Amino acid sequence: MRGRWLRLSPPVRAGAAFCWCGLLMLAGCGSKSGQYSGKLIPVQGKVTMADGKPLSSGRVRFVPINGDAKASTPSPGGPIGEDGSYTLFTEGTPGAPPGKYRAVLVRGSDRQAWFAVPSQYQSPKNSPLEVEVAEDKPAGGYDLKLQPK
Repeated sequence: MRGRWLRLSPPVRAGAAFCWCGLLMLAGCGSKSGQYSGKLIPVQGKVTMADGKPLSSGRVRFVPINGDAKASTPSPGGPIGEDGSYTLFTEGTPGAPPGKYRAVLVRGSDRQAWFAVPSQYQSPKNSPLEVEVAEDKPAGGYDLKLQPK
């Protein structure tokens, strides 16, 4: 075997070594692939309109606010239930990293409910919903109350 390896040209040997290194990296040297490994805080809340009625479809996404976010901070999100409740997940794991976020709403299938949602809540730049994810938030600390247009 050794003789065969030495007969290969240096560029071919370098390419083979590079491929082996890539395979070793794909095999999982480090944390679980595709999952956030930092600290997560449980985030649950309710999305309600100005009249108190729950928003019954769509998704909530928390976008890190630039001044507080690291480049590696993921953007947690979760579906909105029929009763307006939501739970955030970060890369498939329940919770969100601590920090400051802008809450953004992503349109759902209930067109009638979304007709009343002002478009500003659907933009990461314009949403007025700023939330800080922190430990020991009181009940209702992650509730999102939408104001009329």
